[in-house]
Amino acid sequence: YAEAVFDNPQVLTAIRSSLIISVGAMVVTLLLAAPAAYALARLRLRGGALVILLLLISQLLPSIVIAGPLFVLFSRIGLVNSYPALILADVSITLPFAVIVLRPFFLTVPSELESAALVDGSTRFGAFWRITLPLVRPGLITVGVFAFLFTWGEFVFALSLTTKEEIQPVTVALNR
Repeated sequence: YAEAVFDNPQVLTAIRSSLIISVGAMVVTLLLAAPAAYALARLRLRGGALVILLLLISQLLPSIVIAGPLFVLFSRIGLVNSYPALILADVSITLPFAVIVLRPFFLTVPSELESAALVDGSTRFGAFWRITLPLVRPGLITVGVFAFLFTWGEFVFALSLTTKEEIQPVTVALNR
């Protein structure tokens, strides 16, 4: 292992790229999924059930179906061979999963706690930030770990959106 991994600069570069992509996708997923799941759990949104259904259906799409259009889109805006392209592509897979998993966690938090925070002078965002998010920390950790692992093992987007070896993650580097 010392010779194959630690003494091999290509493998170390691939591990660094995988860490950048995985941590970036995890952070973006958590930043977008928490408010979305909260809104689906707490707010009376017209079409909320349809949104949940669309999120579930999006989980059925294989990543190869999404990779082609993403390549065309990212090549037009100049994002191919970049970390943001890989992060955004991976978020397209992890975000629906994260919203579906986080929503039940938000449903378990009693709405009376948020009402009490609002009576005490907090804003809706303040109640979300100071009361609800700390109570759903186990769900956030779960979603973060899964988003990291999904992204770490992702191969299709990494293969189709990168040609430069210095930004290819471990999955593509090992395939090479």
